[in-house]
Amino acid sequence: MAGLPVQAVLAGRVAMVTGVRQPYGNAVLIETPLEGPGAKILRDQIPTPSRLLQPSNSLSCPDYTAFVPGSQSVSLYVLYAHLEKPAELAPGQQVGCAQPIGAVGTTGRSVNPHLHLEFRAGPSGIQFTSMAHYDPAATQDELRNYCLWRISGAFAPFDPIPLIHATTLTGE
Repeated sequence: MAGLPVQAVLAGRVAMVTGVRQPYGNAVLIETPLEGPGAKILRDQIPTPSRLLQPSNSLSCPDYTAFVPGSQSVSLYVLYAHLEKPAELAPGQQVGCAQPIGAVGTTGRSVNPHLHLEFRAGPSGIQFTSMAHYDPAATQDELRNYCLWRISGAFAPFDPIPLIHATTLTGE
């Protein structure tokens, strides 16, 4: 599996590219706005992110409760992690559906080659410079970004399988 190509699940805009940082290693985050008529099926299937941020009870996190999204609209974010090497993409760059974005690797907190995919709904227009945790060298900004992404409630996780099934049935 190591070295197999990784392609973007959906078209969107690069919201983060990180090098080898714990726990995700080399990672890419792509935002797909939920706008336009073709995105209706997406909007109907994903959860609504929380506007009331949840405090961290399980991780050592800097205060992230001052986070205020700049937009009321919601986007779908897909995280591709443990890539073989840093992606040759830049934040803000547009990515097409099925465009190659990297290769399967085992960077970060990984013991074998695999692709870590994480689907979350969150406020539109967010860009992270980096995110990290479980690493004494992680900066406060990286820790805050990780905690905001993982546990704050601002980015609601969801299972994409029902979405894929609904899209297949409707042909959208």
